[in-house]
Amino acid sequence: MKKLNFIFLLFFILTFISCDKYNDVSYIVENQTSDSLKLKFDYSKDYYGIETGDTIMFLAGNSKKEIFIHTVISPQVYNPETEDYMLYIVNFDILRLRDSSMFLKDVTLRKNWIYQEIDDNYAEIRFEVNDSDF
Repeated sequence: MKKLNFIFLLFFILTFISCDKYNDVSYIVENQTSDSLKLKFDYSKDYYGIETGDTIMFLAGNSKKEIFIHTVISPQVYNPETEDYMLYIVNFDILRLRDSSMFLKDVTLRKNWIYQEIDDNYAEIRFEVNDSDF
């Protein structure tokens, strides 16, 4: 009986030690201008079946905002954006509110986003908006 209890306890401990953790990747837009911005985008239906119509957010000058969190269970955090175009944030338009000028850089291209691992279970994908982008 003691042997059976020991085997069960060992199995229980190994099961919980070997479990993968939740890993989060935050999608962040950083406004490095003094102007307020209007962000209009959709979430792709490829992410857990989520599909949205137009999502609209406003971003004050010299601030940043988290617009999406990609969560996955895995051994470590990784960049979920593997293609040339962004997979989870689509149809992205940025408008400067002061003069209604449209953003010139393609927000949907992955190369325009900066991926940075913060720790073992958290990373950020950041898009920076500058005055020269209008």
